[in-house]
Amino acid sequence: YTKTRAGGDVGFDVFSRSHLNFGYTYEKTERENREVANQEDNILKASFDTRALDWLDIRTAYTRTQRDIGEYRYDIYLESGQDLQQLPQLRKYDEADLTRDLVEVLATVYPSDTLALSGSVGYGTDDFHDSPYGLIDDTRYVFSLDGDYALGDRLSLNLFYTHEIYENEQRAMQNGGATDFDWTADGKDLVDTIGGGFKLALIPDLLDLDLIYAYSEVDGNLEFSADRVALQT
Repeated sequence: YTKTRAGGDVGFDVFSRSHLNFGYTYEKTERENREVANQEDNILKASFDTRALDWLDIRTAYTRTQRDIGEYRYDIYLESGQDLQQLPQLRKYDEADLTRDLVEVLATVYPSDTLALSGSVGYGTDDFHDSPYGLIDDTRYVFSLDGDYALGDRLSLNLFYTHEIYENEQRAMQNGGATDFDWTADGKDLVDTIGGGFKLALIPDLLDLDLIYAYSEVDGNLEFSADRVALQT
């Protein structure tokens, strides 16, 4: 595949401590030997940063992605001699029409010159609006806390925690002889990550040692359901 990307950003100083930014990115993907030969993504971005107080930074950001695909050739593998059967209505999620929305809010407080505490909330949703089968939609929520403490000019410590929620819906069909089975699967994954580390300036302005450890625990659940539909003759 070949990817071509072009974009631009423009920013404004709204107040002495606030900045507003807008951006646009165009991305084209051209593939060989896959179902979609040409795919276009139009990405709009907006963000607002402000240091409302000497001890508080706030950043908000929003991104909207609109993906449009060309012809979806589900039988391309048969044409190349591979005996791979696919549903004509199936759309693989990385080659499907898509509307994506992402929102993030980040706040950082500075109780002292040596301590910074951050918290963020993120929300995202993908809507595969032209996919009869495959991944239909997915939603995610991300909550995180982070702390940095400086022990002098050469050593700093970091602790962080992240809680993530992922929800998705899939739909497909299973051929069963005289009947077909339309099935759906609703998935939900919970991810908790905790970690920390330190950064040490071994040689100031020349060599740093950055050590991080993270532990993640994932709890996944998939609810499966199927409807038996008689074939029409």
